[in-house]
Amino acid sequence: MFSEFMRLFWFVFITGGIFFYFIDQAVDVDSFSKELMVNNLYHFLVGFLFIIGMLHFKYKFKFKILLPLIFAVLVLGEVYDFFIEITNFSILSLFYNIYVLSWGVISGFAFSKSLKSPPNTQSL
Repeated sequence: MFSEFMRLFWFVFITGGIFFYFIDQAVDVDSFSKELMVNNLYHFLVGFLFIIGMLHFKYKFKFKILLPLIFAVLVLGEVYDFFIEITNFSILSLFYNIYVLSWGVISGFAFSKSLKSPPNTQSL
């Protein structure tokens, strides 16, 4: 029914969601407010779509280029949050956003692998 990589995607997505819940409780923010849901979705989708786009276009991963680009996305997200007064900048919120972005990157990587794998034709 599902390929091996699609199972990996769902495992990563659900496990990341569970960890997200515990990190959310530790940071003690209300993630279900409209602004923070948009913020978390923004960070997750940036990581998710960024890695899929890079793998789709067969971009050679160069750490010197990738790290500043991801850091710029995080900083721009924090500046945007500061201007719309969601949160004050803190190191804890930066680590929180790094986790959400990383969860998106790992989920995107697993999803892109499932797109490349042939469908499972074995019957039960």
